[in-house]
Amino acid sequence: MEWSGGDFDPEWFDADVVNGQSRSFMMMTNEKRSSGLGGWIVLFCLAAVVLARLCVWKLFPDSQTFVKEDFSNLIVAFLSALVALVFYAVKWFRGERPAASGFEVPLLLMFGAAAASLIYTEDFPSTVRAFLVLASYLVFFYMLIDVLRDRRRAEVFLFFLLGCALLTAYFGVQEFVFLCQRPQMPADKLLLDTNDSLYYVLMKRRVTSLIGWPNSLAGFLMLFLPFSLLSIFAFRKIWVKVVLTFVFLAVLACFVFTFSFLGWLSFIVATL
Repeated sequence: MEWSGGDFDPEWFDADVVNGQSRSFMMMTNEKRSSGLGGWIVLFCLAAVVLARLCVWKLFPDSQTFVKEDFSNLIVAFLSALVALVFYAVKWFRGERPAASGFEVPLLLMFGAAAASLIYTEDFPSTVRAFLVLASYLVFFYMLIDVLRDRRRAEVFLFFLLGCALLTAYFGVQEFVFLCQRPQMPADKLLLDTNDSLYYVLMKRRVTSLIGWPNSLAGFLMLFLPFSLLSIFAFRKIWVKVVLTFVFLAVLACFVFTFSFLGWLSFIVATL
């Protein structure tokens, strides 16, 4: 079978996969939307936002886990809003229309339900933080739709995300091997008075890696399990398949070591 939807290198992409389930995605990425240099700058900024989420909470080692996680999410929301403000201001100035996903109705319903929760919530500050983070994720999603319509940017961002997943999985597996498997010590109980959330994951032998909490880590890795698996079949070069297989196995191992029931349940529901 021959791929006729664009100028993808046949040495890299498997023609059967491209002509099958991945055809619509490949055709979408082949469309040119954002300008060359501007699109790369936006993509670089979005990559920096992802790295910020993985790293910024490490700057506060003495804080409670949930405090660090909330702060990290708010930093991501702020950075995403900043990039979106500049990005859409430039598009408005040029007279360009924002990209559409085709999922506007369900996304609007979900966003409306989240906004309605602000009315009846018993913990208003926490709900506001969660709502702002959700809004930032939606904005991030729509900016990606726009800038990833270029093939090269899509390829670069694909491997960047897989690199982030591999890095996160590496620290998670390392944590499980060297920290979770060590014998319990009397000094561990001191954490109960200073950082009870860290004491919990240490006693339960659950990994947190770069995310900070097992369930949050499982939710992050869940995105990359099908993503990394399908990528193995989308590329033709053997060495690329080997690398992507290693990434998939590392992500799967780290996902298992979170021992997250909600993570597995979400993955099964999403797969179905």
